[in-house]
Amino acid sequence: MRQKSKERLDALLKKADNLFGVNLKIDLTYDLKGSCTIGQCRKTPNGYTIRLHEELLYKYGFIYLNDVLNHEFAHAIQMEIYKYKTKPHGKEWKNILSKLENTQYNPKLRPKYEIIKKSKSTYNYKCNCNQIHKLSKTRHNRIQKGTKYICKKCKGFLTEIFASKNTLFISYLSFSFLHHTTA
Repeated sequence: MRQKSKERLDALLKKADNLFGVNLKIDLTYDLKGSCTIGQCRKTPNGYTIRLHEELLYKYGFIYLNDVLNHEFAHAIQMEIYKYKTKPHGKEWKNILSKLENTQYNPKLRPKYEIIKKSKSTYNYKCNCNQIHKLSKTRHNRIQKGTKYICKKCKGFLTEIFASKNTLFISYLSFSFLHHTTA
């Protein structure tokens, strides 16, 4: 499918030159992952990069390729002609996409893509009032690097709860909770 996508891009480059008089330099990458973005076009110092979702490319084949590559390619033409003076999916972009596809743009007729969403990891933290706080991986990682989060209710520092063999162990991330006594 990568070879087919490069062939399709070459055809679009020729069409853009004929229809709009633009000579674009576009690199294709297949590095999109996750469940939010199915395609992306970015301006780079050397031209443009169109990023495709490889999982969707192989799952949906030519339907994905024609739809998403045309969509992102229209953004590259739009940026080249209008710079950043128009809306990303405004009338100029719709007009460009309609000319590329030889049909009137209708968003209701576009394919839908199903992406399996990975479950988000959450980490359990506790405060002085024993409320359980579920934190995202991002916040958990920030705590591991020294950031401190405070409960809005009791103003106590959040501490991670570790579960192991039905026993809860609390890791105090702040030294303020540790008491040292001298004999």
